[in-house]
Amino acid sequence: MKKEDLITILLGFIPFVIGRVEDYVITRSHFRFPVLLFCIAGSLIWAYLSYISVKKNGSAARTMLLIHIVSVCNLLLLGWQILIMHRHFSGIAGALTQFYFLPWLSSGSTLAFWASTLFPAYCMSFLVMLACSYTGCRLGKRKG
Repeated sequence: MKKEDLITILLGFIPFVIGRVEDYVITRSHFRFPVLLFCIAGSLIWAYLSYISVKKNGSAARTMLLIHIVSVCNLLLLGWQILIMHRHFSGIAGALTQFYFLPWLSSGSTLAFWASTLFPAYCMSFLVMLACSYTGCRLGKRKG
């Protein structure tokens, strides 16, 4: 594994930070903060991370695979919690798995309007992240 691959995988942890910041702002602020702003900011950050990663890795497919390893693992954990256990993990493990997709959850839940549980909204949030990453990779390959 090359150093660039490891850096790309580590960039996949950034949505935890974005989601935690959004949670902090929503729960601790004294004014109503628009969640759409976090969705737009998270999408732009995610596209930019893919943009810079594809320049280092050279391959859009490789970049998309590496940057979404954490996303896929987190989606599997959420599926386990929601579909199998019918509850979220307690403590930091449960909070972090929910924070990961929080910036994209507003758009994901809008796309999964038909669903009666939250898991399809998380899946749609993952697809929004994929679309942002794909856009960043395409722009990075075109400019590169």
